[in-house]
Amino acid sequence: QGVSSAASDVYKRQVYGRRRLRACLELGLPVAAIVEDMSDLDQFMEMERENRNREDLSAWEQGVQYKDALDKGLFSSQRQMATKLGISLTALSTAIRLASLPDAVVAAFSSPLDLQFRWAQPLAEALEKGAVAVTREATAISKLANKPSPKIVLEKLLSAAMTEAGAPETCLLYTSDAADDTPCV
Repeated sequence: QGVSSAASDVYKRQVYGRRRLRACLELGLPVAAIVEDMSDLDQFMEMERENRNREDLSAWEQGVQYKDALDKGLFSSQRQMATKLGISLTALSTAIRLASLPDAVVAAFSSPLDLQFRWAQPLAEALEKGAVAVTREATAISKLANKPSPKIVLEKLLSAAMTEAGAPETCLLYTSDAADDTPCV
């Protein structure tokens, strides 16, 4: 979030450390800051470096961060971005794939933080096979008061795509211990 100083007309933006700043402010502790001129690309590189070292940064959060940088034109391609960040092109494109999922699909999960890297490919393929059915199922799940577990949401979305693609329809019935494939009626 930027802060403008009327006296100097200088625009300052906090690049990283928001959680640490919030904690210090809540505890009434003084905060030291380093202020330096940085291009948008340099700001992104610093923020990405800091975030990559966080253990709790989700696949979806990484994807949103990477997608935003590409959308802002900070990099000319995913390949250039992966090279500059020192990460694999596959990891980068997978994260961006998660961040590019339709809002309805993301809303089907209790939190976008539930989305996992390994789900990007099957969800993308499901949307290619049956976007209408997947979106319809995602919308129905998102309206539930008690959403199923992330794994069950994934299974339901993938199953919806198979149904639209012409595969025989099956329902997954869940008990406390196991899932049974039962023909739908």
